Amino acid sequence: MRPAVLIRQTCAYSLLAIQQVCKGASGEDCRRIKFTEAGKFAGATFFGGLGGWAALLSVSQPL
Repeated sequence: MRPAVLIRQTCAYSLLAIQQVCKGASGEDCRRIKFTEAGKFAGATFFGGLGGWAALLSVSQPL
């Protein structure tokens, strides 16, 4: 899969989780799940990009 597709899927899953919790939950639960899902998305995006960059460097360097 292409990275852009994976980012879209991660974002969709995060939004779905937020919607499910925020429909019937209290304001505190809604705030907590938004914070948690935003952190998961940011972490996955950042560290996924960092891993791709490191892989690119390791492949492009001669042995």
